Amino acid sequence: MSRDELIQGAVAIAAAILDGSGQVVGSLGIFGPSVRLPDSRVQEFGRLLVREVSDVSASLGSVRPPLS
Repeated sequence: MSRDELIQGAVAIAAAILDGSGQVVGSLGIFGPSVRLPDSRVQEFGRLLVREVSDVSASLGSVRPPLS
């Protein structure tokens, strides 16, 4: 999660996709303005991202949950 790090007013949230060996093979992310992504929405989107990357990772053979 990033807030105002590189661009003032920008928020980014991402989660890693893992393959069967536990290696990161990709990620899913969301980027938007902080006025539309308050902390409550960041947490909500973070949970959704982790759920989705868990599904994708499982389809690639990952047996452990990805780090959020």
